[in-house]
Amino acid sequence: MDLKNTWLYKFYCLVIYPKSILSKSTFIGDIDITSLIENQQVFVMRRSSFPHSKTFIKISNEVYHLRADIIKKSDLLNLSTNLAGCKFKEKHLKFRLLIGKFGANKWNKYDTISFFKNPVAFLSSISIFNEGCSIYIDANKTHNLTHPYERQKDKEIEKFIKAFSNTSELEKDLNGKETYKVNAFCRFKHDPLNFNYWHFEYVISDFKQSEIEKYGPKWLDNLCKSIVSDVFTFYSYHKPNARKFDIPEKYYIKSA
Repeated sequence: MDLKNTWLYKFYCLVIYPKSILSKSTFIGDIDITSLIENQQVFVMRRSSFPHSKTFIKISNEVYHLRADIIKKSDLLNLSTNLAGCKFKEKHLKFRLLIGKFGANKWNKYDTISFFKNPVAFLSSISIFNEGCSIYIDANKTHNLTHPYERQKDKEIEKFIKAFSNTSELEKDLNGKETYKVNAFCRFKHDPLNFNYWHFEYVISDFKQSEIEKYGPKWLDNLCKSIVSDVFTFYSYHKPNARKFDIPEKYYIKSA
């Protein structure tokens, strides 16, 4: 029998799920992470599906770098993370919200979420994953990041270059195709869910500063690969490298 499909297992998940990370009406709709970072050290965290030894490369006794293949290129777009230093704790990473279920739906930013309002919907929202290890990402180093990339010449980028008097020079890639070097813009964005107020996504915008919603083009594949290898591998840790990073309540509790 698959225990994860039994009502007993689902009820167990519901009972032990941390009520402190549920979205509440007393919480601010969107946490201003930019303001937060301007005033202190900030980390976001996520779980690797692999153990520590297969997630990090040991550089020295105290230094580990994230393996470049742990965050897949296709996963970097809207990468799911959780704000550390508040109600969300490392031990909560074992809980997974099932996509398409009530718990993983976006919070409407005014309701207090309670298990007792719709217990059937709640029971089907949660699973537990005890394997793997935690990853702490330095948001101060990865938020509001400008990252260069190459975009193949087309009408869209030609119009942009002309309209904004951009000085980007036309070059040729390894295949002889004409390309422009432009910048992408990356940031963390608060994305509160019904069952996890502390959920954040990593948003990537193109040279027009329009959010990229779908993964696919070759230039995006190269861009994501570059951000992971050049940035995330160096600023992701197995534990926080700062002693103090608690989040003051004023950043998430509504004022009276």
